Amino acid sequence: MAYEPFNLAGKVALVTGGNRGIGLGMARAMAQAGADIVVWGTSETQNLAAEGELTRLACVRVLVQRVDVADEAAVVAAMAEAATAMGRLDTVIANAGIGPARRRSRNDRGYLAPQHGGEPGRRLLHLPRGLQAHVERAKAGDPGGSIAVTASLAAIDGAARNEAYAATKGGVIAMMKAIAVEHARWGCAPMPFCRAG
Repeated sequence: MAYEPFNLAGKVALVTGGNRGIGLGMARAMAQAGADIVVWGTSETQNLAAEGELTRLACVRVLVQRVDVADEAAVVAAMAEAATAMGRLDTVIANAGIGPARRRSRNDRGYLAPQHGGEPGRRLLHLPRGLQAHVERAKAGDPGGSIAVTASLAAIDGAARNEAYAATKGGVIAMMKAIAVEHARWGCAPMPFCRAG
């Protein structure tokens, strides 16, 4: 029996990191609800496997693209290519990212020093450009569209020995709240989605 909590027929959803794990799970659910799917991933093998699975799962169109979301030029080009190939983009799910760093070093007092760096955040900063397509569409009389970003419960509850990771995920949630306020007038609905980890 198809998973269909609501009808997404005629909609197009783009899922970054959609070739495995949580991203593929979201792509499956939306395909079963009738949405056409665009999958971004960096592994050609996993992209092709996801394309085959999603095509067999539901009678929807599936486009896979090899995209590194840390590359802003690649994101902009792939977004335009996807919108042209599929005719529209209704949802962008920014799910691709990297896991928390586990390596730690001890400082001169013997305490474990936090790892710094904002790589997880940088990998997500380019995706809100996807909202621009929704804004342009809304101005033309076709309102709506949504963007969701996978964050982490580490942003809310903290993550021992992963301060930088937790901070970047907290930043992602704050960024999405700001984008939601900015784009509300166009009927766009950005939101963060938190997962354990």
